[in-house]
Amino acid sequence: MGKRMSLWGIGGKLAAGTLFYAALAIGLHIATYPMFKITLIPGVLLVYAGVLLLLVGIPLWVLSAATIVEDYEQDKLITRSVYGRFRHPLYAAFVIFIIPALSLFVQSWLALTIPIAMYTIFRSLIGEEDAYLERRFGKTYRHYRDHVNAVFPTFHRYQPPADGTKKKR
Repeated sequence: MGKRMSLWGIGGKLAAGTLFYAALAIGLHIATYPMFKITLIPGVLLVYAGVLLLLVGIPLWVLSAATIVEDYEQDKLITRSVYGRFRHPLYAAFVIFIIPALSLFVQSWLALTIPIAMYTIFRSLIGEEDAYLERRFGKTYRHYRDHVNAVFPTFHRYQPPADGTKKKR
């Protein structure tokens, strides 16, 4: 089958690309302050919105991480827990909730582009992880991929195929 993918998947590459872009965006914000400061919305509302996003994102990240750490050694496709709603909930926690929250705290239009850049980087890298999972789990992964969104939540809970294919967690 070949070498097993790391528990971290594309996470390191995604983090490096996002941090590089974030440093550029925040650096430009600081260098040109107050040009990109958000003034249309009161700062306190931006902070409250950021806190609300963190109240969803951090538990999603913790639950995702706990699930994958618990199941990774079993070498099975994880489709239970939050993995029944997102194929990549660890990345989703950052792309949809945590990075947007931190961007709101900075109160900069440029900072609000960081989650967009992160999602773009994610889309350019995730094919590597998806290809690995398809090689590793074949038809089971293809069914899962076809029924569960990568980062944005699927509103129905994933059900494994009913055709007698052995269920993989």
